[in-house]
Amino acid sequence: MQDHKTNLLQNIEKIEKDGILNKEAIGLYSDIFDFQSKTHEEWKEMVPFPELKTDAKMPFEPSSLKLDNAARDLLKKSFKSLCSVIHTHNQGMDLSSTVNTLESDDSFIDTVIDHLLKKNTDALFAMAETARIGFEEYLYLVVNWLKPLFVALMERYAGNVLDEYHDRTCPFCGYYPDMGILSAEKEGRRYLRCGLCENVWMYRRLSCAICGERDAKKLEYFMLENDERYRVDACNSCKGYIKSVCLGKFDEMDGCDLTVENLITMSIDAEMMDKGYGKL
Repeated sequence: MQDHKTNLLQNIEKIEKDGILNKEAIGLYSDIFDFQSKTHEEWKEMVPFPELKTDAKMPFEPSSLKLDNAARDLLKKSFKSLCSVIHTHNQGMDLSSTVNTLESDDSFIDTVIDHLLKKNTDALFAMAETARIGFEEYLYLVVNWLKPLFVALMERYAGNVLDEYHDRTCPFCGYYPDMGILSAEKEGRRYLRCGLCENVWMYRRLSCAICGERDAKKLEYFMLENDERYRVDACNSCKGYIKSVCLGKFDEMDGCDLTVENLITMSIDAEMMDKGYGKL
């Protein structure tokens, strides 16, 4: 897992100068990244504990993850830690109901993982309603809670970059991409990065990363006027979009922290939503 906290703080001058995040938001993300880094180290010591199916199209399936008691205890402890971090910065968000469900319902962990990996939005939306939390907030909570585990699994069972074309969802865990990379060094290849396990894989240059649309007439892209580092690919079939970092010829992909880049480009999200596009 990349050191997102350090990379965030290294960009603090640009973030504050451009008014991208206020000090409270910077503190929140910094603490979340710190939580993820420490939890990821704990998972690295525990993995491999699951029995993963290696003969399936995707090497990872919800049913293939066998969580022992130690893993479940770590998931419970880390969930409470993340809730505490969020509550410290946003005391108006009441996460007690979800914490109580975690403690009282033995199936909660398996259910959340299953819904997330199967991208069962309706089920996750219902869980958010039960927890009396907005869907976006609930999804953010769940993804950031489980990310240290899935990054550790990906690092153990998959490569970081797959130099072969794959579908628009992660070839390891099957989750959605959250951002992309356009590499000048690698013949202009396009890569997507998983929003859950942070795996990176190669994807078709002219194809929607959200719905797979290939009709060029329905695809368009936007560049920032004063910053050629970022590009937005949008689709008029699904009205979805994805942001990408355009790397220079001598830029290394490993040095690009897309989690931090996603925060730095939050203003692009606002602009795209004003245009009628949405994110996954």
